[in-house]
Amino acid sequence: MANNFDLDPLIINFGSNYENAQRLYRIINESESLFQDKKDDKKLYNQIKLISEKILSGSYARVKDQDWLFHADGRKINLIDASSGQQEALPMLLILLVFSFFPDSESNQFFIEEPETHLFPSAQRDMVELFTLLYANKNCRFFLTTHSPYILTALNNKIMAANVEPVKAEKSLGYKNTIQFQDVSAYTISNGQTQSILDTEVNLIGINNLDAVSDELSQEFEEILERKAQQ
Repeated sequence: MANNFDLDPLIINFGSNYENAQRLYRIINESESLFQDKKDDKKLYNQIKLISEKILSGSYARVKDQDWLFHADGRKINLIDASSGQQEALPMLLILLVFSFFPDSESNQFFIEEPETHLFPSAQRDMVELFTLLYANKNCRFFLTTHSPYILTALNNKIMAANVEPVKAEKSLGYKNTIQFQDVSAYTISNGQTQSILDTEVNLIGINNLDAVSDELSQEFEEILERKAQQ
């Protein structure tokens, strides 16, 4: 980074991690022997890479000091011309993809603010799929802040899946793909106070707070229909 004198230390650190991730990503993809004795890691890496490409709607490559996204239809887009969602997601995805496969204990803890930002609901679901794979197979821990009911619902699906023939499913996949409820904490913050939103009766995350507006909008719609019928 050319001039980081006035930048926040966290931004500087993130920028440094991103640059390292770009370099390591290129090394990993050019190396034939990196996963030679770790077939499970290779399979997991390829699956996470595939999910990342779904989120980005293309594959990433750095060519002549420029970042590019290559689409399946042959188009290539410079990152500076990509969507806001792609620009925000790429650094996070590269860091997760690369650092999760290194043994440094500090590299398996990730603090992510609103991973849903500028992403379609389907991409938000894929993001949770990626988090789940890294949590279940690489012992990664995530601290997430979110306003997205899609993120919470996708997490709940992964928690529920842990109770439905998880061993059979994992054997067919070749890797773990569920979340244990006892490993999850979830809170809402109101007036400076935190309150757990875990529902221990059903062992899921309660998402009523985020869905309340949807209920209000549905009720408003029904009231409008009733007024229309009375005209």
